[in-house]
Amino acid sequence: MRKVVLWVLILILVWMLAACAPAAPQQDASQPAPTMPDEVESADDASPTSESPQTPPTETPLPEAFVEEKILIAAPGTNSSVTSPFVVEGLAVAPFESILGLRVTDANGVVLAEAYPQVNAQMGQTGPYQQEIVFSGVTEEIPGRLVVYTTSPRDGGLVHLSSVVIRLLPGGEAQISPSDGAEEKIQILSPAAGEAVSGGAITVTGNSAYFFEANLSLMLCAEGGSGSPHLICGNADSVLAEGAAMIDSPDVGIGGVFAGSLSYTVDAETPARLVVYALSPMDGGIEHLSSVDVRLTP
Repeated sequence: MRKVVLWVLILILVWMLAACAPAAPQQDASQPAPTMPDEVESADDASPTSESPQTPPTETPLPEAFVEEKILIAAPGTNSSVTSPFVVEGLAVAPFESILGLRVTDANGVVLAEAYPQVNAQMGQTGPYQQEIVFSGVTEEIPGRLVVYTTSPRDGGLVHLSSVVIRLLPGGEAQISPSDGAEEKIQILSPAAGEAVSGGAITVTGNSAYFFEANLSLMLCAEGGSGSPHLICGNADSVLAEGAAMIDSPDVGIGGVFAGSLSYTVDAETPARLVVYALSPMDGGIEHLSSVDVRLTP
């Protein structure tokens, strides 16, 4: 009997100790189960899944200063070697009647061929042009220049001109180089087109590709007029002012900004054309030319 009572007392004591022990913590069902350290995946080892957000590809924006060339010579490009006949093609902003001027000259500026290609676009719109050129009188390989330009319907002076240096071959196999690119080589930032200028002085600023000795020439042309022919202004007595500007180039071959000024005299409001151009050391001809129409007042 005593043994029975003793076992009963032992069982009661065990039950009381178990009731007093702290309960094990309960895991919140809303929280994720902890991960063992050897199960953690590093960011470097993680592989993308179909649910990972993807960044869409973006195009590199053009620089703010980027302006498309008004007369792009797409082919032949600079330093191409051509034989007669060869094809000139490119894109241009269509001028009056959508007609361009085109000529090929030798290293002395002698004209070897001329043509007048049509731009396939309405006036003021950009479109393609193409022209086959035939030249003669070349008996050996010589340097030459391909020039494409537009002129003013009011005075016949130059409004825009692009050119590339090419090699003229009497025969053999032509080698056509790619275009230099579609960026305007002389961009006039100020004055703006149609801007009124007063006070007898006009300041021009802009961006330019590199030209020989970082030099640019400036000219102010009155519209109309008469007198002997003038390549840039149309008539010699239409030249109101001439000057120069320097390209702020960090090194030879690198373009930069430019600035220059011209003084003028007018008695009344006068329509005019401000011209910025670069001369070639090879033949003394115009390598590139841009212009903007302005209104001059006393």
